Amino acid sequence: MTMEREQFEIEVLPLRPQLLSLARCILTDATLDEDDVVQETMLKLWLMRDRLDQYQSVRAIAFVITRHLCYNMTKAKRNTNVALEEACYIATGQTPEEALLLQEENEQLLSLIASLPNAQKAILQMKHIEGLEVDEIARITGSSPDSIRMNLSRARKKIKELFSK
Repeated sequence: MTMEREQFEIEVLPLRPQLLSLARCILTDATLDEDDVVQETMLKLWLMRDRLDQYQSVRAIAFVITRHLCYNMTKAKRNTNVALEEACYIATGQTPEEALLLQEENEQLLSLIASLPNAQKAILQMKHIEGLEVDEIARITGSSPDSIRMNLSRARKKIKELFSK
Protein backbone atom coordinates (compact mmCIF):
# COMPACT_ATOMS: atom_id res chain seq x y z
CA MET A 1 0.00 0.00 0.00
CA THR A 2 1.47 3.33 -1.08
CA MET A 3 1.94 5.99 1.56
CA GLU A 4 0.10 9.16 0.59
CA ARG A 5 1.74 12.57 0.75
CA GLU A 6 -0.19 13.66 3.85
CA GLN A 7 0.74 10.49 5.73
CA PHE A 8 4.37 10.91 4.64
CA GLU A 9 4.37 14.49 5.95
CA ILE A 10 2.95 13.32 9.28
CA GLU A 11 5.22 10.29 9.79
CA VAL A 12 8.50 11.16 8.07
CA LEU A 13 9.03 14.93 7.98
CA PRO A 14 9.08 15.31 11.79
CA LEU A 15 12.18 13.07 11.79
CA ARG A 16 14.22 15.74 9.99
CA PRO A 17 15.74 17.40 13.12
CA GLN A 18 16.82 14.02 14.52
CA LEU A 19 18.33 13.02 11.17
CA LEU A 20 20.21 16.33 10.98
CA SER A 21 21.62 15.70 14.45
CA LEU A 22 22.75 12.20 13.44
CA ALA A 23 24.36 13.51 10.26
CA ARG A 24 26.22 16.22 12.20
CA CYS A 25 27.63 13.58 14.54
CA ILE A 26 28.87 11.37 11.70
CA LEU A 27 30.06 14.01 9.23
CA THR A 28 33.13 15.61 10.73
CA ASP A 29 34.43 17.04 7.44
CA ALA A 30 33.34 20.68 7.13
CA THR A 31 32.99 20.35 3.34
CA LEU A 32 30.24 17.75 3.70
CA ASP A 33 26.76 19.14 4.20
CA GLU A 34 24.41 17.39 6.60
CA ASP A 35 21.42 19.10 4.97
CA ASP A 36 22.25 17.34 1.70
CA VAL A 37 22.37 13.98 3.46
CA VAL A 38 19.03 14.54 5.16
CA GLN A 39 17.48 15.78 1.92
CA GLU A 40 18.72 12.63 0.16
CA THR A 41 17.29 10.54 3.00
CA MET A 42 13.90 12.21 2.59
CA LEU A 43 14.05 11.63 -1.16
CA LYS A 44 14.92 7.96 -0.70
CA LEU A 45 12.08 7.55 1.79
CA TRP A 46 9.69 9.27 -0.62
CA LEU A 47 10.77 7.02 -3.48
CA MET A 48 10.28 3.92 -1.34
CA ARG A 49 7.03 5.14 0.24
CA ASP A 50 5.11 2.21 -1.23
CA ARG A 51 7.34 -0.21 0.73
CA LEU A 52 7.61 1.64 4.06
CA ASP A 53 4.80 -0.38 5.62
CA GLN A 54 7.06 -3.47 5.37
CA TYR A 55 9.31 -2.01 8.07
CA GLN A 56 8.52 -2.08 11.75
CA SER A 57 9.80 1.47 12.21
CA VAL A 58 10.01 4.22 9.63
CA ARG A 59 12.23 6.10 12.09
CA ALA A 60 14.71 3.21 12.20
CA ILE A 61 14.94 2.90 8.42
CA ALA A 62 15.39 6.68 8.16
CA PHE A 63 18.29 6.51 10.62
CA VAL A 64 19.89 3.60 8.76
CA ILE A 65 19.60 5.40 5.42
CA THR A 66 21.06 8.59 6.90
CA ARG A 67 23.94 6.71 8.49
CA HIS A 68 24.77 4.89 5.26
CA LEU A 69 24.58 8.09 3.22
CA CYS A 70 26.93 9.80 5.67
CA TYR A 71 29.45 6.96 5.44
CA ASN A 72 29.20 6.85 1.66
CA MET A 73 29.60 10.63 1.43
CA THR A 74 32.56 10.52 3.74
CA LYS A 75 34.23 7.86 1.60
CA ALA A 76 33.52 9.24 -1.83
CA LYS A 77 31.99 12.69 -1.30
CA ARG A 78 29.53 11.59 -3.91
CA ASN A 79 27.06 8.73 -3.80
CA THR A 80 25.74 7.18 -7.01
CA ASN A 81 23.83 4.21 -5.62
CA VAL A 82 20.34 5.35 -6.55
CA ALA A 83 19.44 4.37 -10.10
CA LEU A 84 16.89 6.46 -11.91
CA GLU A 85 14.04 4.37 -13.25
CA GLU A 86 14.10 4.22 -16.98
CA ALA A 87 11.63 6.54 -18.70
CA CYS A 88 9.14 5.05 -21.13
CA TYR A 89 9.87 5.48 -24.79
CA ILE A 90 7.00 5.43 -27.26
CA ALA A 91 7.73 5.73 -30.96
CA THR A 92 4.82 6.71 -33.18
CA GLY A 93 5.07 7.01 -36.92
CA GLN A 94 8.86 7.06 -37.04
CA THR A 95 11.21 5.41 -39.47
CA PRO A 96 13.43 2.73 -37.94
CA GLU A 97 16.41 5.09 -38.26
CA GLU A 98 14.62 7.87 -36.38
CA ALA A 99 13.50 5.41 -33.72
CA LEU A 100 17.05 4.11 -33.28
CA LEU A 101 18.47 7.64 -33.03
CA LEU A 102 15.84 8.61 -30.48
CA GLN A 103 16.50 5.44 -28.48
CA GLU A 104 20.25 6.16 -28.46
CA GLU A 105 19.62 9.74 -27.35
CA ASN A 106 17.29 8.50 -24.58
CA GLU A 107 19.91 6.00 -23.40
CA GLN A 108 22.56 8.72 -23.42
CA LEU A 109 20.21 11.05 -21.52
CA LEU A 110 19.44 8.37 -18.90
CA SER A 111 23.16 7.73 -18.51
CA LEU A 112 23.78 11.45 -18.01
CA ILE A 113 20.96 11.67 -15.48
CA ALA A 114 22.40 8.67 -13.62
CA SER A 115 25.70 10.54 -13.31
CA LEU A 116 24.05 13.42 -11.41
CA PRO A 117 24.29 13.67 -7.62
CA ASN A 118 21.49 11.78 -5.88
CA ALA A 119 19.57 14.85 -4.74
CA GLN A 120 19.49 16.34 -8.24
CA LYS A 121 18.64 12.96 -9.76
CA ALA A 122 15.74 12.35 -7.38
CA ILE A 123 14.39 15.91 -7.68
CA LEU A 124 14.56 15.65 -11.48
CA GLN A 125 12.65 12.35 -11.29
CA MET A 126 10.01 13.77 -8.97
CA LYS A 127 9.53 16.83 -11.19
CA HIS A 128 9.62 15.33 -14.68
CA ILE A 129 8.66 11.67 -14.26
CA GLU A 130 6.30 11.77 -11.29
CA GLY A 131 4.97 15.21 -12.30
CA LEU A 132 5.18 16.79 -8.85
CA GLU A 133 5.28 20.56 -8.44
CA VAL A 134 8.24 22.36 -6.86
CA ASP A 135 6.24 23.18 -3.71
CA GLU A 136 5.26 19.52 -3.30
CA ILE A 137 8.87 18.38 -3.72
CA ALA A 138 9.98 20.99 -1.19
CA ARG A 139 7.38 19.78 1.31
CA ILE A 140 8.38 16.14 0.81
CA THR A 141 12.10 16.75 1.15
CA GLY A 142 11.82 19.39 3.85
CA SER A 143 13.78 21.84 1.69
CA SER A 144 12.86 25.27 0.48
CA PRO A 145 11.28 25.74 -2.96
CA ASP A 146 14.28 27.92 -3.88
CA SER A 147 16.62 25.05 -3.05
CA ILE A 148 14.57 22.68 -5.21
CA ARG A 149 14.56 25.16 -8.11
CA MET A 150 18.32 25.62 -7.75
CA ASN A 151 18.91 21.83 -7.81
CA LEU A 152 16.63 21.47 -10.84
CA SER A 153 18.43 24.26 -12.63
CA ARG A 154 21.85 22.79 -11.87
CA ALA A 155 20.74 19.33 -12.98
CA ARG A 156 19.26 20.60 -16.24
CA LYS A 157 22.31 22.76 -16.94
CA LYS A 158 24.69 19.85 -16.32
CA ILE A 159 22.68 17.50 -18.53
CA LYS A 160 22.50 20.10 -21.30
CA GLU A 161 26.24 20.71 -21.05
CA LEU A 162 27.10 16.99 -21.15
CA PHE A 163 24.53 16.16 -23.82
CA SER A 164 25.86 18.78 -26.21
CA LYS A 165 29.40 17.35 -26.05
